[in-house]
Amino acid sequence: MIVLGIDPGTSRLGWAIVEKKKEERIIAFDCFFSQSKDLASKLKEIDDFLEEVFRKYKPNLLALEKVFYGRNQKTVIQIAKLLGIVILKAKKKNLEIIEISPNEVKKAITGWGLSQKREIKNALFQIFPYLKEEKKNDDAYDALATALVACRLIR
Repeated sequence: MIVLGIDPGTSRLGWAIVEKKKEERIIAFDCFFSQSKDLASKLKEIDDFLEEVFRKYKPNLLALEKVFYGRNQKTVIQIAKLLGIVILKAKKKNLEIIEISPNEVKKAITGWGLSQKREIKNALFQIFPYLKEEKKNDDAYDALATALVACRLIR
């Protein structure tokens, strides 16, 4: 099974592809940065990018980090619009979808639901010893953690 993990954001979108067989294996992960200024153009850019990811990696499952209520309602609304596009695209490709809260991801990866970003990265380096410290955005590691947790949920 091929799992696409997404850490949603309109300016930067963390994404990861993990293959689940007997053990999990990282295929690719990174962060997509939108170059557009207005929301509609950002959403189009992300939609085009995700189309390429779907075409190249052919995932079977989409693992999304759930949006939680934030102080900035404008940001939450923008992320909700993005998630609508991502979920629709996944459904059109007949993917199963799993939504996981950030605290559930943290707890599953580090053992503590309030872990910091650095602790998540350190735990991922322990889980995947071949993973090298790379200058990737934290959103890429969050997407990787989300994909890994989804792999473990579908055992």
